[in-house]
Amino acid sequence: MNARYLIVSDLHLTEVIEPVRGWMYYKGPELLVDHDLDGLVRRFEAESPADAALTLVLNGDVFDFDLVTTVPEPAPWPVSRAERRYGLAPTPEKSVWKLRRMLEAHPEFVATVARFVAAGHRVVYVLGNHDRELAFEPVQAVFREVVAAHAPGADLDAALRFEPWCLHEPGALWVEHGNQYDDWSAFHDLVRPAEREVEGAPMELPMGNLSCRYLINRIGTFNPHSEDFIRSGPAYVAHWLRYYAFSRHSLIWSWILGSFLIVLTMLGRRRRTRGGQPHRRAHLHAEGARHGLSPAQVDTLAAGFSRPVAEQLWRLLRELWLDRLALIFMMVGGTIALALTPIPLWVKLMVPLSAFPLAWFLWDGVFSGSIFDYVGRLPVAARRIADVTGAPVVVLGHTHQAGVTPLDRGRTLANSGTWAPVGAGVDGEPLTPGKQNYVVVDVSDGAAKVSVGAYMAPTPVAVPVDVPEPVEVARATATA
Repeated sequence: MNARYLIVSDLHLTEVIEPVRGWMYYKGPELLVDHDLDGLVRRFEAESPADAALTLVLNGDVFDFDLVTTVPEPAPWPVSRAERRYGLAPTPEKSVWKLRRMLEAHPEFVATVARFVAAGHRVVYVLGNHDRELAFEPVQAVFREVVAAHAPGADLDAALRFEPWCLHEPGALWVEHGNQYDDWSAFHDLVRPAEREVEGAPMELPMGNLSCRYLINRIGTFNPHSEDFIRSGPAYVAHWLRYYAFSRHSLIWSWILGSFLIVLTMLGRRRRTRGGQPHRRAHLHAEGARHGLSPAQVDTLAAGFSRPVAEQLWRLLRELWLDRLALIFMMVGGTIALALTPIPLWVKLMVPLSAFPLAWFLWDGVFSGSIFDYVGRLPVAARRIADVTGAPVVVLGHTHQAGVTPLDRGRTLANSGTWAPVGAGVDGEPLTPGKQNYVVVDVSDGAAKVSVGAYMAPTPVAVPVDVPEPVEVARATATA
């Protein structure tokens, strides 16, 4: 019997809102991809041989819990002031509410999954970093409950399963989201990511998730899916002048407050996670055993995981620009100190005009780096996976960059890309739906064949986005 796998990732389905003057425009109802996904799944079924066992693999970040900022009114549980500003904490009960809100916003996605399992096929949900709250069993139960309501008679225990690490078909296929190879999105404990081993404890989120919650959710003119929020200093200044200088939203205050909240969270985590390595390893060994992997194989695979940035505080400070903020304060303080010191005037002028800019460029050059360095690590990680497991096809996601990379003779890395909306709409460009990438793996007689494609709707159209209009200066006293 043949086996066919349709693999999609990074849909980033979240709550749906009506953007006000373009604010959080990437959540708009006109950008829903549910219908296109249903079309892809139907085409996959129609093109598959009648005797093929079909599996739909949702390879992580299918839902985006971090972009849900709405709070229920009235709330059935205490909600802090910070939660009202940044979104609900990742606890089991609050994550249940967030998932229900997202499922209600995406009924066609639910119908697609339900129809697929009702037809006798299988769905495997591999968790990513932005939907890791599905690791909570009550959240998984809600997903099953909602799908079951649309698929009466389907055996969801057999047809729908959640995988915290990977889908492993021995000798044929390894599917993993890929966030564990990214310093900014790696979890300390991939299998049990709760902060503490107690019921109801919140999830321990990596820096990438915290950045979405504390920064991107408060800077609604940046699209978190398009990398347009990664800019140079002058570009940030230009963006501020265009959209924030005379508006009721505050870019600078949101950045400063959000950055310090991220650092404080990371510092608290460093204290909590000390000494937890044996427990994390035991959890991963148990998970590996489910996939037929020995402890030695698991340890070899885990050796390729990235070191979470919470353990690299210096990189965290730099990526948030807090190191350069400190450098600016030191330069300003140094200039004032020189002005008050009884030294020749030429010294007071030359040091700030020459030495300070030189120090800035040297600092920026010596400690340069990119948060996207992990993209180059994926082929190395895939080769390690293929060596350890013998899988000829390794499929990863997370980078939003679809493609096929030959590892060596007979072994291939495929990336399932993204369906998230792309384009920096507020900068005057049209915001378009996502690239809608997918991977298909055919396994027949022990041989695996992989292909990567992009699903195109019959009439794809660009979606224009209104540019946020500045408000009167007299109203520019409130912050976001």
